[in-house]
Amino acid sequence: MGKSSKAKEKKQKRLEERAAMDAVCAKVEAANKLEDPLEAFPVFKKYDRNGPETPVFCPKNRGGGVGGAPPGGCFP
Repeated sequence: MGKSSKAKEKKQKRLEERAAMDAVCAKVEAANKLEDPLEAFPVFKKYDRNGPETPVFCPKNRGGGVGGAPPGGCFP
């Protein structure tokens, strides 16, 4: 016996969703491999507005945030 068209549609939808998720995961993995995400944007490495001058850096995410919060992000 063959599968119904509804089952085939559901399977196709699942396969499409999995492919989309795999594509997103590949982008995330590529971003996580970057040592300095701001390297391509040197203009954003320094904050200078109305007096205060602060360097901006983005440390490598090594895992394990404070209080269960995810670590990482860019800090002024």
